[in-house]
Amino acid sequence: MKFPIRLTGRRKVVALTGASTLVFAGLVTIPATMAHAAPGCDITYTTNDWSEGAGTGGFTGTVVVKNTGDAITSWTLKFAFPGGQTFTQGWSANWTASGANVTATNLSWNGSLGTGASTSIGFNGRWTGSNPKPTAFTLNNVACTVGGVTPTASPSTPTSPSASPSASASPSASPSASASPSASPSSSPTPSSSPTVPGVKVDNPYSGARGYVNPEWSAKAASVTGGSRVSNISTAVWLDRIAAIAGTSGSSSNGSMGLADHLDEALRQYNAGSGPLT
Repeated sequence: MKFPIRLTGRRKVVALTGASTLVFAGLVTIPATMAHAAPGCDITYTTNDWSEGAGTGGFTGTVVVKNTGDAITSWTLKFAFPGGQTFTQGWSANWTASGANVTATNLSWNGSLGTGASTSIGFNGRWTGSNPKPTAFTLNNVACTVGGVTPTASPSTPTSPSASPSASASPSASPSASASPSASPSSSPTPSSSPTVPGVKVDNPYSGARGYVNPEWSAKAASVTGGSRVSNISTAVWLDRIAAIAGTSGSSSNGSMGLADHLDEALRQYNAGSGPLT
């Protein structure tokens, strides 16, 4: 036989209050987990070094920042020089340096990075003795991989103790750590590619090279009497203001060709001749 359960008025209130509390807690925890964006970043760091004496010189560093997580509208990149290098000046970002620590923040035009998008920034620096590359980068306080490899796995592990309060999860985390050694052999090919990055240094990079001929200047020179004698001589292209990047029609120093147009024309001249083009 089934006996109906009858609740007094007070017990009904308690039961309904407990049920509503559970429902409310479930509704609160769902947005809390969804509110966390999935961050991620990958860094490509390259340098062009030169020597200015015994054990000293300068370098130009290029940092390509790739967003591998959710879309962001602003970013702050941080890294530290490992070999006593010093920062001198930079571009395509707001740069600051304090000792070995370097920080770069976005400008107005390169702050938004969608998933998979990247931006390139650069700087000049000086080295003494050697110029080792930084291995630890953070973007918005999130550790980045470098060339697809995670060299700073140990700094990221302090986040695992926050998960360790659920003691049952910590044993399951240890097998995942055992998988990381299998990832390390896969990362070993990348160090082998790094020795191929430096090029062959030559005393005179202009030796045997052709100079780029600005077609706009060449046309102006050829339009005057005797100008054809110099119309095919290489001249400088002045990108002395922001407007010149896109091209400035009617300007006395710049023409309608912008930076991209000149680079396309330089590639065409390179393919049309033989030997390097400067």
